[in-house]
This record gives sequence, structure tokens and C-alpha cells, in this order.
Amino acid sequence: MKGFFITKELNNKNRIILPGFIEKNTKINFYHIYEDYLSLYTEEEFDKYLDHLYSMRDEMMLNGVGTNKIERRIFKLETDILGYSYVQSQNRIVLPSNIVDAFKMKKIVLVGSHDHIKLFPNEDAFNNFREKVKIK
Repeated sequence: MKGFFITKELNNKNRIILPGFIEKNTKINFYHIYEDYLSLYTEEEFDKYLDHLYSMRDEMMLNGVGTNKIERRIFKLETDILGYSYVQSQNRIVLPSNIVDAFKMKKIVLVGSHDHIKLFPNEDAFNNFREKVKIK
């Protein structure tokens, strides 16, 4: 599936419209795994990702490779959930007010595809992230 890039202004109820591929009543979890953005996953996609990491860890252990890095990633994924919301009609989702307040969100940037959405709290955060990951 094709990815997307959207800049959205939060309305007065902290609602945004997501791209049309997520079904109504789908639970979306908000994770602060990375410093620059929030990760939005459906529970189904999150479980798939976590299962993948566990299988990688098990394979690494069988091959005698250190697993510290992957163990840290699994721990962050399992503990860094900030909240959740459900997709409403018209593909709207309400961002939890504690998240909006903590990250001072007004105009956000959404980047992603069908299994994972990155939510940047503002355009500056997105541009700073792009600069950090730019190939030099």
C-alpha cells in the first residue's frame, strides 16, 4: 500500500481525520518509542510487530548473538504506551488530551502507511527529524 504524508490542524475537540484505510471502531494505540514522534499502531499490527521482534530475539539467541538491543526495543514497546483512541465515523480519531497537552500539539504531521503512522507534534519536529536521517 502506498504511504502518505499529511499536515493537519487539530480541531477544538483534538480530532483529526486519518487516511481512509482504517476501519471504524479500530483501536489505535499511541506509543512514545522514539524521541522525535509518536507511533500509532492498531493493536493487530502492534502485536504482529512485537511477535516479529520476539522471533528475531529467539533466533539471535539460538545463533549465540547478543540480544541486548532487541530486548531494549521489546521493553520500550511493551511499556511506552501513552494512550489509545478508537476510529470514529468519517475516519476521525480523537487525540487524548494528555498527549496533546504534553507535546503542545496544534498543527501535526502524519507520515505512514497501512500498518504504522508516525505523528509529529508540529512541522518543525518533522523537519528536524528529516534532517537527522538525511543521507549524507
